[in-house]
Amino acid sequence: MIGYPHLLTNEDMTLKIRNSFLSLMAVGVIGLATVSNLAQAAATATPAASFSADQKTQIEQIVHDYLVTKPEVLIEASKSLQEKQISEASSKAKGAIAKNAASLFSTVNAPKFGAANGDITVVEFLDYQCGHCKQMSPVIAELLKTDPKVQVVIRGLPIFGDTSKLATKAVIASTKQGTDKFVKFHDGLLTTPDHLTDKSIFEIAKKNGLDVDKLKKDMESKEVADQIAENFRLAREIGLMGTPAFIIGNRGYSKTEFIAGATTNDALTATIAKLRS
Repeated sequence: MIGYPHLLTNEDMTLKIRNSFLSLMAVGVIGLATVSNLAQAAATATPAASFSADQKTQIEQIVHDYLVTKPEVLIEASKSLQEKQISEASSKAKGAIAKNAASLFSTVNAPKFGAANGDITVVEFLDYQCGHCKQMSPVIAELLKTDPKVQVVIRGLPIFGDTSKLATKAVIASTKQGTDKFVKFHDGLLTTPDHLTDKSIFEIAKKNGLDVDKLKKDMESKEVADQIAENFRLAREIGLMGTPAFIIGNRGYSKTEFIAGATTNDALTATIAKLRS
């Protein structure tokens, strides 16, 4: 099973910042101590491993007191680090998108719906068990309803285990039975309120008019396996850290935009307008 990293939560990020900050403060605030040997240790940049147990206790207390009285320092540091990481990730993604545009925006064999000859292509990386991906389903539906010149390409990225992989394989294979059936199946998976199981995936497929026996056979094709492998390759190249993620391009892909995570119809509309300008 292929694994994939997820975005850090705010709590995770704050904890990482706190641990890093404590390490820095252990040296940086030593000069504030009234104990002479601690002050001398700070001045000579004595390695932390050389501190006595008593010195370490005093350092920890200084750091503790400082952070308790000024907790906003952690928030500021966390915000600064997040902004830096987002900027770096965006820069990396932009280069990778340009490099891989031909494959990324290709509609050959990829699950797709919307305007076949539209001037905007929205590539969505998703997992059918991802809660945020499910939340985006009505947003994408509204976008296509209000903008008839948009095509959506689905790049399944099964990061939540074997059931996700099964669903992704089934969706790709379902395109062999027609766009209408694929779209209904795709929507059915994203709108079911229950957790997906192997059994429920095929029940949803049957409910939406798919020939399940043919579907199971097509799911095991090399074409399906290759498409999933390519989706993961693209995700790694771009530096995606979770689903959903959107790469949006104009015709010819001379202009592209990257949106990480769930978004709104207004944000998508504004991004598309920018690409058309």
